[in-house]
Amino acid sequence: MLDKKVDFIHHVLDLGQDATFVYNGKNCGIFSEVENYNFSFNLWYGEQTKKYENVELETIVSDPFFDGKSINDLIDEMNFYFV
Repeated sequence: MLDKKVDFIHHVLDLGQDATFVYNGKNCGIFSEVENYNFSFNLWYGEQTKKYENVELETIVSDPFFDGKSINDLIDEMNFYFV
């Protein structure tokens, strides 16, 4: 069985895919942007967004952005869709 967190990080970092999911009835996700070879990541939760620049992905997935929960907190209970 694959570790969901390892799989999640592989899709986002190694494959460059965005991840979406639904939590508390709201569309959520993470997507990356590249500008001048610099990566930034954005989280969204319904209408809220938060941008992270020059931050490790581990810090982003640990941020309790989703009603006090982080992606780390939700990783085992959510179905993530990668695009």
